[in-house]
Amino acid sequence: MTVKSLTTTTSYPYQKFFWILSYLLLALVVLYFYFVVAIIIGAYGRENLRAEFGALQSSVNQLESDYVILSGNVTIDLARSLGYRDAADYSSFAYQTEASGIVLSYRR
Repeated sequence: MTVKSLTTTTSYPYQKFFWILSYLLLALVVLYFYFVVAIIIGAYGRENLRAEFGALQSSVNQLESDYVILSGNVTIDLARSLGYRDAADYSSFAYQTEASGIVLSYRR
């Protein structure tokens, strides 16, 4: 008794080629949807950052205006009462001597 096969040996390479192309197409479709979703999420995040930046910019503007108003109230007497001293009275510099290395000097 002879049994004949329905598939031939010549169709096998075409089937393998078909499945390779099918998997490649599936991978490309998955990558396409991944990148589309990534773009959408990035655009949404950029809108959130823009809104947050606007709120922070408003806060910085308010702090700058407060600084300008308060900086007009600072006097030498107020600074001295808070512990500040004139810079000319306390100059410091570093120099190097051969024997001792680096020396930090304070002049009062």
